[in-house]
Amino acid sequence: REIVGFDADIINAIATKQGFKIKLHNTPWEGLFASLNNGERDIVIAAVTITPERQKSMDFSAPYFDAKQLIVVKEDSAVKQLSDLKGKKIGVQNGTTGDTVVQKQFGKTSPDIRRYENITLALAELANSGVSAVVADNAVVKNYLINNPGQKFRLIDDKSFAVEQYGIAV
Repeated sequence: REIVGFDADIINAIATKQGFKIKLHNTPWEGLFASLNNGERDIVIAAVTITPERQKSMDFSAPYFDAKQLIVVKEDSAVKQLSDLKGKKIGVQNGTTGDTVVQKQFGKTSPDIRRYENITLALAELANSGVSAVVADNAVVKNYLINNPGQKFRLIDDKSFAVEQYGIAV
C-alpha cells in the first residue's frame, strides 16, 4: 500500500532533489521514536513537533511547517478555551504535543485525559460523546474535518497555545 500525504510528498521531493532513494514505512506513533533510536529507521517524518525534550535524543532538520494545537468540540459545545474543559474528559493522541499541552493545564496524571493511539480514534470518541473535546495539531484536525464533512464539530484556537514547528527527525 502506497503511503500518501503531506509528509510523504515532502520527503519524496527531498529525495528526488538530492538524488537518493527512500522506502516509506507506516509506523504507529508509539513506535516512531524507538524505531529511529534503535536504527530500524533512518529518519522520521510524521508531523513531528520539534521540542527541547525530543532534541535530547534526536536531531532535527530545519522546520518545514508551523503548527498549532486546536481544540475540537461538538458544534453545540459551550467551550471557548482550554480552561473551560476543567473536569471534563479530553481526548489526545498519546505522546503528542497535544497530550503535553493538556497535561500542563490539568496535570500529568489527570484522570480526565483520555489517550488514544491516533486522532481518528479520539475524534470518533468525541462524536460518540465519550469525551467533551479533543486537542490536536491544526493540520491533522483540519484534514480530518475536510475528509469527514458530516461531523458536527467546531474548532477553537486557544490564544494560550504556542506555535510549534515540525521537523524531520534523524
